[in-house]
Amino acid sequence: MNVNIQGDALYSIFLVASFIISTKFGTPCTFICLIFTFSFQSERGPLHGLPISVKECYVVGGYHPTAGLSIRLADPPQAEDGAFIKRIKQLGGIPFVLTNVPQTMDAFGCSNPIYGETRHPLDDARTPGGSSGGEACLLAMGGSPLGLGTDGGGSLRDPSQFCGLATLKATGGRIIRAGKFGGLKGYQVKYRVYQG
Repeated sequence: MNVNIQGDALYSIFLVASFIISTKFGTPCTFICLIFTFSFQSERGPLHGLPISVKECYVVGGYHPTAGLSIRLADPPQAEDGAFIKRIKQLGGIPFVLTNVPQTMDAFGCSNPIYGETRHPLDDARTPGGSSGGEACLLAMGGSPLGLGTDGGGSLRDPSQFCGLATLKATGGRIIRAGKFGGLKGYQVKYRVYQG
């Protein structure tokens, strides 16, 4: 299909529209207007026309990267895309949806007070894992062909395992780290071991 896109046989707008229709997510996506921007570019990158879901911690212009923290909604939305999202767009990718994360992105579940709880795609009694649980759930349901997440301690690997997916965790320093938010500044977790 990439050969057809490069040779002008297909436009990315048709690919995204057919993807949305084929997955039965017929509602218009928030980022759908980006399709028009990328559809008629003369130079096409290796990700041209590829719809990409994005973990909610990445900075996307016009939106709040809350990391599941309601206090971050008090800040104005981001004025422009972060470095990683800019690069994805330069390569022709189309970020089309933000996916759920646990509060502070420091949990193996996927629930926060802003967007609620994300449950496993095959069993409502289970979790898809965290902190990239929203990504894993959407991918497992066929709602996105490719997703962006983060992994500092299993945040990609655990949800992918829980949902029956494969994931890639890049070697440290290989991926742009700028342009995403984490938990609260100064947030510290203290663990105690109780002996009984």
